[in-house]
Amino acid sequence: MNKKEAERYRIMQSVLEKKITLMKASELMEISYRHALRLKQNFVSQGVKSLISKKRGKKGNRALPEQLIRTIVNIIRENYHEYGPTLLAEKLEEKHDIKVSNETVRKLLKEHEIPYKTKKRRNRAHQRRDRRDCEGELEQTDASIHHWFEDRGPKCALHLSVDDATGKIKGARFGEQETTEDYWKMFWDYFQNHGLPRELYVDLRGVFRVNHKGAKGNITQFKRSMNELGVKIIFASTAQAKGRVERVNGTLQDRLVKELREHNISCIDEANAFLPKFIQKYNEKFAKPAANPFNAHSPLDQKIDLSRILCKKYDRVVSKNLEVQFENEVYQLEKSKRTINLRKVKVQILKTLDGRVLIEYKGKLIPFKKWNDLTYKKQKSTVEELEYRWKSSQNKGWRPPVNHPWKMSRKKAKR
Repeated sequence: MNKKEAERYRIMQSVLEKKITLMKASELMEISYRHALRLKQNFVSQGVKSLISKKRGKKGNRALPEQLIRTIVNIIRENYHEYGPTLLAEKLEEKHDIKVSNETVRKLLKEHEIPYKTKKRRNRAHQRRDRRDCEGELEQTDASIHHWFEDRGPKCALHLSVDDATGKIKGARFGEQETTEDYWKMFWDYFQNHGLPRELYVDLRGVFRVNHKGAKGNITQFKRSMNELGVKIIFASTAQAKGRVERVNGTLQDRLVKELREHNISCIDEANAFLPKFIQKYNEKFAKPAANPFNAHSPLDQKIDLSRILCKKYDRVVSKNLEVQFENEVYQLEKSKRTINLRKVKVQILKTLDGRVLIEYKGKLIPFKKWNDLTYKKQKSTVEELEYRWKSSQNKGWRPPVNHPWKMSRKKAKR
């Protein structure tokens, strides 16, 4: 079973135990009520096997043939430069007898990087939406850069996570700037104390999304880590969309600043130690009960090593000498039956939050040694030895001694 099917199994168990209704279960599984009813009936009669997809690995029944896709793409590139998806669908049906939907055309344009013009969006009114029903369904995440210590210290960033259903502050941490590492440290405590939320609502900052036009398909280190844990990320295009965490930021910029002043806190370490006490007091005053008491957090598997997920990962290729290079350092893999086959193979280098460097291949750690730590070190020469070598290298010519036979023969000749 994959994570989605395991989550459905947990929700179905809650339905059978009458902890939640089938209607709420359909919302949590993001399916219709009728489909949820079918899943329940099959689950009762067939057990866990009914939740496993029968079409896994097979091509969809409604997928377009590859030949038709190539034909459509060639027609668009040759005849319809910068046409929009709607007009393209009409032209394909009218002139080429190919009937496809506007959405299919739009996906083909995006997949094959064919440019087209779009209309400018009009300004919209941002109306409030209803809260999520269950705690842990949606977490709004943001960082606020502010003079938290007023004139007692420099500006810093407060990383914050607020539950959408209850308004509780689930995680908070101060850092010098808004960074991936500080978000990881905040969520490390969050995951261990509460479990894994279903979704995170974030903005379009570079911590969460790669914003370069040429980096298509790339993801950030933070999003990669959330994907490994099965936490879905939703991007908000405006600040108003995640207004709940924005309003909490405004409240904290008033209340928390005064609390830090009262306790004479003027550095990040002291502020992080003070935050748990403040958050508990804040939640008791401002948090609201969820509409549904069901906890949507997924329990954190005890076998998961967060230090190997909430970290930076880089791909490197092993050389023929079983070496990899990372940050101007050379790491040599220990020679064994397992590592001898890793030459010219791509491995992952992990840099953990505490600065350790690990090497991983297919989820398993590989033993290695840093090249500078090996015993291959030549003894340094002393100053006297270097001076002697320099003097001996000077070519001053060779002079025979006084008692040399050659000089003795010359003396006899003079006599």
